[in-house]
Amino acid sequence: MPTMNLTDRIVMSAAVKAGNRLELWEATTPGLCPRVTKTGVKTWIFRYRTPNGKQPRYTIGQVPAFGLKDARVRATEIDRQVANGGDPAMDRRDARLEVEEIPTSFDGLATAYFTACETGEWKPRGKRKKPAVLTGEKSRYALHIKPELGDRTVTDIRRKDVKALLRAMIAKGIQTQTNLTQALIRQIFNYAISEWVDEEGDEVVQINPATGFARLGDQAPRSQIWSDKDLRLLWAALDDPSDLADGEGRPIHIGPGMCIAIKLLALLGQRRAEVIGMERGELDLEAKTWIIRAERMKGSRFHLVPLSDEAVDLIRQAIVVADRDREEPSAYVFPTSRKGG
Repeated sequence: MPTMNLTDRIVMSAAVKAGNRLELWEATTPGLCPRVTKTGVKTWIFRYRTPNGKQPRYTIGQVPAFGLKDARVRATEIDRQVANGGDPAMDRRDARLEVEEIPTSFDGLATAYFTACETGEWKPRGKRKKPAVLTGEKSRYALHIKPELGDRTVTDIRRKDVKALLRAMIAKGIQTQTNLTQALIRQIFNYAISEWVDEEGDEVVQINPATGFARLGDQAPRSQIWSDKDLRLLWAALDDPSDLADGEGRPIHIGPGMCIAIKLLALLGQRRAEVIGMERGELDLEAKTWIIRAERMKGSRFHLVPLSDEAVDLIRQAIVVADRDREEPSAYVFPTSRKGG
């Protein structure tokens, strides 16, 4: 079968003649192919050869939700499993629910998606999602998606339904979260397209209604430049937050732990989640270093942060505050007030 060096542009522009189906086989990653159906739906598939000579077909996901790079990564991962004696397509069939047990509601699909992400069964980019990412997705789903789509039948949801949900969010002044909500709906449907097949191996869900249109929300990167004067005012307020108030004169209550955390943000230049989630086991205060675990970093690599004397002093203060009124020390520098996490 002929192969070619694919690009995203070639895949996106691929079209079929009436009544035909098109398959474009990738030269760089043998076995990888975007298949274009008679109706124009494009889906990435991967064929591999088992030791007994069979050539199963593994559905990776739909275009454009899965780009060429994503498809190559997934195909390489599948090929590695085959080289180690695995049969991913058979494993998927064995582990998959029977057709009659596949949940018909979108809420059931979302539950299956989150479970697959948590167990590592679903890793569209070749790596497991971080707990913090899943926590954000679950919150977003419960707040914005479930009330509108949760009870709907998965195969009945159309692009107009997704757009209506997103436009209602825009009407409320929600911008960035609207785009993130669209992305989450798209990912959940990608899971269904890739994982849900009937007894004949055909996809139960074939269309992703969260694709095919641009993001509706305005999304500009956050930018805030603090002058020396601003930082002095911030520091003084954090030293004595008792008189803080909002623009309408209402008091703002900030605990000592939060004051220290904000100071560390200014001193260390690390992300909020990384500072707030600081673990005592990551710290060597004598060596003045903080090694953030790879699992907590956006890039999935550990990160070494040097600590100034002032940062070390603040961390020691935070630990004293954290252990106050606790029977046992927490594993965290900034634990919650109710639990040890």
